Amino acid sequence: VQRPFKLAVKRSQHADIVEESLSLLKKDEAAHVIRLDTTLPTLRDRSLQWLINGYHAINKPDVVKQSFFQCKAGTTFNLSFESLTSREALHALRDVQKNDTMTWERIKTAQYKTPEANE
Repeated sequence: VQRPFKLAVKRSQHADIVEESLSLLKKDEAAHVIRLDTTLPTLRDRSLQWLINGYHAINKPDVVKQSFFQCKAGTTFNLSFESLTSREALHALRDVQKNDTMTWERIKTAQYKTPEANE
């Protein structure tokens, strides 16, 4: 998710730079005199559009599914919905009590712990 987002933001930034440069060149200014507007208000206003473009680039079901598919949960599973709800995942959860007693003890005791109030 991070790479397509960054790429979309960089493309938006580049498009703004090109657009501003071309508009300054059309005003018949000499190429060595061109100065891009890097004041805080301008960058603040533009950065919002950059982030919106980045959001639109990653707000697609295929991109989100692929990112969860690439995240690993142990050696056998990934964080995709299909993997976490698979028959193999269900069997692994059922067998925790028999195969991994330390994890089973942590699970058993964690359900009875209550958060302590800080005084």
